[in-house]
Amino acid sequence: DTIRPWLFAFIKQVGEDLALKLLASPSTSSLNHQETERQQIGSLHNENEKINKFDVKESFPDKITTVNKLPIGATSLNDSGISACLLIKDDNHKLSEWLAYHYTALPLRHLIVAVDPTSKTSPKLILEQWNITLTDTTKPGIEIMMWNDDDYMPTGKELSKARYKITFGQFFRKMNITEEVTESSRELYRPEVRKFRNHRVRQRHFLSSCLAQHKKMGRSWTIAIDTDEYLTFNHHDSDGEKNILKRKAKETRVMARKRNNIQKERLILPETGSRTIYDYIEKNKNSMPWTDEICMPLPRLFFGAVESSKEEIEDKVPKGFEALKLDTMRYRKHARKGGFEYNLYDKSLLDVSRIDYTEFKDVEDVHRPIERCKDQRSYKVGGKDGHKITIFNEALLRVHHYFGSFESYNSRKDIRRTKEVCENLWSEQIIQFDVSSIFNVVVM
Repeated sequence: DTIRPWLFAFIKQVGEDLALKLLASPSTSSLNHQETERQQIGSLHNENEKINKFDVKESFPDKITTVNKLPIGATSLNDSGISACLLIKDDNHKLSEWLAYHYTALPLRHLIVAVDPTSKTSPKLILEQWNITLTDTTKPGIEIMMWNDDDYMPTGKELSKARYKITFGQFFRKMNITEEVTESSRELYRPEVRKFRNHRVRQRHFLSSCLAQHKKMGRSWTIAIDTDEYLTFNHHDSDGEKNILKRKAKETRVMARKRNNIQKERLILPETGSRTIYDYIEKNKNSMPWTDEICMPLPRLFFGAVESSKEEIEDKVPKGFEALKLDTMRYRKHARKGGFEYNLYDKSLLDVSRIDYTEFKDVEDVHRPIERCKDQRSYKVGGKDGHKITIFNEALLRVHHYFGSFESYNSRKDIRRTKEVCENLWSEQIIQFDVSSIFNVVVM
């Protein structure tokens, strides 16, 4: 329930009528072919505002989006909030809530959106309701830029090289395919591997260009999450953290002092909606971890599709607002805090103002994007070939990951969205996690 107060803060900030309008179910804007999509996407910024592909050998264009209207309550555009990178594909049904929440809780003030070219729908109409314009002062303030592949994707030999750096073995591991990589298995999975490669290349090059663009435009803290993920405070939970993973190896005095400070600070973190994450960072910017972690990996917490009762879901939600259509209101049951099996990898918050452009060039991991993220507060779970994660109680922020309804899950064609995965995550299993089955933990 720690995240639920955002809705009341949002209504108070923009007014009930506008809040209802912005959270209304979006109408589907179908795209018949790629050229139509390019026209719709391009219309959110004119030719003078077009962004070139990122190249560390070249400077960015001098002409960037000029805005004369500040977000509600802001005094300065560039230092008034947090920035984000969002790669989207047919997630219009999630986008309105995602924008409203982050506008309120962060606050989100600068957003770069890239639309997957295989999307059947466009988020343009939804984004236009939020985008800062030069003339319309009635809209909430988020400066939004919308990109297509021409703005960041490599071409020709560079694209081929990027694709083939992603191997069949990586695909097999990601999809939990246990058979050996042979000529016959290559032939069988080749079409799916092609899609997998395209997706990975798109993810990495978009994030690389987006982070660099936010730096060019004078931004600081920037998050790269998906439309089913929500950045929030990592409040302490005495009951839910009884069996949490704990650091057993020897620590330096500096590490121990920082960890102890984080433990104490988690006890007094503000309620969602009472203070923004950006304001909290500003207040504490001269202390650890904000001084020494320019790339801050954050643990995720997975919320399954097991619903609370209708009465619980609608409790204290103002009349007229459809709580059943808001994932942050509808789903409260989550995986065990600190476990890897369902929560999976971290997502990172980066202060791009303190990172050199060269560090954005070769993003290989969207979870820990730059080299300085790799070993930041990391634990390795699963032995020698396991995964790096952030210990849950060693972070001041976390990312909630919502599975959503079956209709939502099934709305997008994705090779990872199998019937077996759905049935597993739809069950009560994720909230009955067997603590005895925790992965072995190895300090990195």
